[in-house]
Amino acid sequence: DGRFSLYGENFRVNGAACGSGAACALIDGFFAGETAGQIGVSYLISNTNDGNISGVAGLQLDGTAGTPATPTNRNGYSLAIADSVNGSFFQGGLIDSYYDSSQTNNYDAAGGLLTSSSQSFGVLDRNTAQTDNVGRNGNLDWGRWYGDDAQITGVNEGGNLTLGTNQSLHYITGPMSSSEALHNIVNLHGQGAQATYTLAGGTTASSTDGRTGTLTGQLTVSFDYSSSSMSADLGLNMSSGNSYTLTGSGISISNFQPVFAASSEAQNPSLGCMSSGFSTSCSANISGFFSGAQAQQIGLAYDVFDNSTGSVTNGAAAFNQGTITPGAGGGQGI
Repeated sequence: DGRFSLYGENFRVNGAACGSGAACALIDGFFAGETAGQIGVSYLISNTNDGNISGVAGLQLDGTAGTPATPTNRNGYSLAIADSVNGSFFQGGLIDSYYDSSQTNNYDAAGGLLTSSSQSFGVLDRNTAQTDNVGRNGNLDWGRWYGDDAQITGVNEGGNLTLGTNQSLHYITGPMSSSEALHNIVNLHGQGAQATYTLAGGTTASSTDGRTGTLTGQLTVSFDYSSSSMSADLGLNMSSGNSYTLTGSGISISNFQPVFAASSEAQNPSLGCMSSGFSTSCSANISGFFSGAQAQQIGLAYDVFDNSTGSVTNGAAAFNQGTITPGAGGGQGI
């Protein structure tokens, strides 16, 4: 059932066996998460000189994205996607986040997404497209489709999505956090508690002009009972030597909805885009969702439109929650 205990003569403190003046120790714990990526433990160290020392701790894998397990299907997942065929879309186009309790993901033997279907947005089908950049961190899976026809049947899209030369669809998917998970952060840490989410992995960004890119940066979330918000500080370093900077604040997560979206193309944009190098200007969109029972991850899809070259660069990335800074009336940061 995932629980374990460590104790006895072979479990030693500072190399010494329990007894005869040496400290004795006991650890009880359990594995957590769909892929056992975390461990919760309680510990007790007993020493005749210093008395008892006890506490609790949470441990997790080092965040290195390895080859995913070989899943067959998963239910109740959220999905964020961005494609470079139809340009940039905001809330309802092909950069968006979807969730449905009936959503089912099916995977190939290498862990790449084959299909994702639900009653809300329809079916996303790899069809004859190829896949690469498959990865996993914690609850989140990601990858890229390219090179042929994918199929999208949904509320705002439908039919084949022909992925031509240098065109891609990037996805990231995982179990979406409940609204209670966001409420609980406020309950434990107070209104205005802040958490920084750092980059943990994702696809290599790809551009319609053949360039590739590496995403950097972090997301900061301020949790509040009435209206939570997010700040973005992201960089995209391109193989051509130029770069894009995506920054934003006040990105709304109103009413504790565990999804968000922002666009520099909106009437009142909460996201900005700056470019360096040969580019003169750019526009950008992001969309994503919180994942995990404690909202410990964020899945994000993004695209950047270069106004100088007309190219579209997109990708998907996972972010992991760091230390939570308490807000008003909150407890200690963890």
